[in-house]
Amino acid sequence: MISSLLGGGDAITLAEQRFANRADLGLLVPPGSLIDLGIEEINAGNRVWLDRLLPRMGCADLIGSYRVLFPAGSMYWFRVEALAGLDDLGLAEDAFELEAGQLDGTLAHAIERLILLYASTKGYGVEEFEAARLPVGPTH
Repeated sequence: MISSLLGGGDAITLAEQRFANRADLGLLVPPGSLIDLGIEEINAGNRVWLDRLLPRMGCADLIGSYRVLFPAGSMYWFRVEALAGLDDLGLAEDAFELEAGQLDGTLAHAIERLILLYASTKGYGVEEFEAARLPVGPTH
């Protein structure tokens, strides 16, 4: 994942160009990293928090189906505006569980799984980005 995002010598420039060329682009994710949260094994441990967060995002209709994509591994380039206001979901700092190596079921995990949905509610989309395979140098 890291080499997909940072693998090319001009990775930062290339990511900046992608964002500059597409005003509605919110996230650049590694190829193959988008996972369907609607898969039961993927959402099972996070439903308590997902069911609390989805209505706050205006997406209560997704409760139960969870049919959204999220970037597995939580590694991506993002446009700041696409995630601005995420902290406005009314989450108190003390709502976050202590980190103890959990793989699922915490507020942090639920937020990770809703990042792309949050950006999409603000009108932003996603593209796969493979820095190691992109051309280096000026693009026209």
